[in-house]
Amino acid sequence: MDGGYHSVSILIPVYNEAATLDAIVARVVAAPLDAEGRMRREIVIVDDGSTDETPAAVARIVARYRDRAECTIATAAHARNRGKGAALKTALAIATGALVIVQDADLEYDPDDYAALLQPILGGAARVVYGTRWPNLHRQRRLPGHWRFLAGSWLVTRVANILFRARLTDVPTGYKVFAADVIRAMTLRSDGFDVCCELTAKARKAGHEIAEVPISYAPRSVAEGKKIRAADGIRALARLIRERIA
Repeated sequence: MDGGYHSVSILIPVYNEAATLDAIVARVVAAPLDAEGRMRREIVIVDDGSTDETPAAVARIVARYRDRAECTIATAAHARNRGKGAALKTALAIATGALVIVQDADLEYDPDDYAALLQPILGGAARVVYGTRWPNLHRQRRLPGHWRFLAGSWLVTRVANILFRARLTDVPTGYKVFAADVIRAMTLRSDGFDVCCELTAKARKAGHEIAEVPISYAPRSVAEGKKIRAADGIRALARLIRERIA
């Protein structure tokens, strides 16, 4: 296997996702990773201060997969909700894989895309890969008001491209893949959703080209648990500016 990448850590930050956590972990466990089928799979779940039944769901998952050969499970928990960035930092401190995949705990993103996302790194073409939702225009489900998320995503991406001389189509995508040494070299400061922008800025400032791979995407509504809000878009833009002038 090219690059010596024999293991992958899938980082799953979780906040009040008891309804979907079992299903997404089952998909993560079953998803193909590489053509040879030899990559070791580690799943790192960080419960970011959930107030629903997420802790019980995590306990069930640990018990279910504890002795399974196809993966290992590691977990951590925050005493209070601190944000996606904070959960990712906790997960990175635990992860041992040579590659890192960021996986949301809902069902918007499909782990069956892993093999395609990993291929540019395994083939030596890139060390950072994003899954882009724009080929399907975020519209695998027609949700009222979803145009706001499309507009916010476009704006954040456009600003990131200008500030960091990138050619990306989807900076806020939930699917980001890194060679572990690349992401570990970053000193991450973001605790919230703006970590997506910080990762992009730091990768570009370190000289990495970011490859993009088309992915499937099934957005959910705010009523179904979507947590991104307009204020997160403002914080994302502010993060890009701070990273540019740092």
